[in-house]
Amino acid sequence: MLDEVVILILSGLGSGLLAGVLGIGGGTVLVPLLLAFDYTSLQAIATSSLAIVITSSAGSIQNWRMGYLDFQRVILLGIPALITTQ
Repeated sequence: MLDEVVILILSGLGSGLLAGVLGIGGGTVLVPLLLAFDYTSLQAIATSSLAIVITSSAGSIQNWRMGYLDFQRVILLGIPALITTQ
């Protein structure tokens, strides 16, 4: 159990690093790893999705603080994305 927790923490750090540097991480690192630990595919994908929400929110907050977040562009990209994802 402790080994699994350590591996998951290290994988989360590695996935976050890859997400920050290359824009990948959750789908290519976390999901296969969670599947290897016998999580269901639904659990693995949901966990990865939540991690993406957390990291993208943190990045958006940081960009907002620095003045780089353009809310008009967010709306112009976000509304069509919300409509088409359904």
